Amino acid sequence: MRTLVIIFSILYGSLLLANVLSEPEFGYVPVGEAASYIWSSENGSKLVVRLKDNLMVNFGQKEIAAHFRLFTILTLETSISISPQTVKFYIQDRKPFLAFNHLSLSFSFGKDENVRVASLFETYGILPDEYINTGFIISIGKSYEITTKLIAQVRLWRVGMIASMNLGGGKACGLSFFFSF
Repeated sequence: MRTLVIIFSILYGSLLLANVLSEPEFGYVPVGEAASYIWSSENGSKLVVRLKDNLMVNFGQKEIAAHFRLFTILTLETSISISPQTVKFYIQDRKPFLAFNHLSLSFSFGKDENVRVASLFETYGILPDEYINTGFIISIGKSYEITTKLIAQVRLWRVGMIASMNLGGGKACGLSFFFSF
């Protein structure tokens, strides 16, 4: 019985994390989602379709990319995103330290070269983590400019839609909506 509870908790938790971390800043390949539609005030709209467990294709207004999960060890995952303009390599970990729900490090090569660190915070019961997430993104470009964003995400339904607001970066404020199905 205990084994069933542990397996159910892991599967349920991975669905929650997959839904929250569908944001492309994290490079996470979602588990259990067939597709996502993402609208962002910065990048326009994008349709993400999962073809296989380890393969997604992103159809966006600015680019089309294939996103592969290379390997997963416990909570550590590496993935790569390849488009005609850019190659991005991601290393991410879920629950890496006490204060983080997720920590992602990405390297981008090609048109826009940068190193990006993104994270979501654990709120320890102050906020309901399955519905509300806060975090940050720090991006350092090839000319050493530093872009910092604060992230606030609110899940509007149990599974399916997330509203996200970014403060900072290229624009004073960015807004995104994520619909997953």
